Amino acid sequence: MECEEIMERFLELDNGEGLPGEIAGHLETCPRCAAQVAAFARFTESCAAYADFAPQRDIAAGVMARIARAGEEDSPWESDLPLSMVNWIGSGLVLLVGMLLIPFSGMLQQLVRDMPSLGIALPIALGLIIAIYAALFTGSHIETLSRFLRLR
Repeated sequence: MECEEIMERFLELDNGEGLPGEIAGHLETCPRCAAQVAAFARFTESCAAYADFAPQRDIAAGVMARIARAGEEDSPWESDLPLSMVNWIGSGLVLLVGMLLIPFSGMLQQLVRDMPSLGIALPIALGLIIAIYAALFTGSHIETLSRFLRLR
C-alpha cells in the first residue's frame, strides 16, 4: 500500500482502536508515516486537556429567547421605511426623465452607430430598470398604495 492509503486508513480508525497489521507493518518501515502518526498522537494528547471544557454559563436559553423575539418582531417590509413617498416619486421622475432624454443624446447616437446591438439592448436594460424600480416601490409602499386605491 502507498503512504496516502495508509494514512487515510489510519485516520478512519476510532481514537484508541488498535492498529491493523497492515498499518502497523507500514509504520515500522516508513519513517515519514511514523512521524505523521506520532505528530497526530501528540496533537490528540494535547487536545485531551480541553475535553472536559464547558462554557461558564448555559447560553442556549439566551439564544432561544433571542430567536423567539426575532420571530415576533415586525418584518422590515411591514414597517415604515425611512425613504418617504415623496422621495420615491421624485427619484422615479428623475429616472424617467433621464431615460426619456437618452434618445436626444449625441453620445447615444454615436454608440448605436458603432454598436448596432446597443439599439436592442438599451431598451431592454431600461425596461428592466423601470420594472425593478416599480417592484421595489410597490413592495415598500403596499399599505399606502392599498389605502390609496381603497383595496382595504
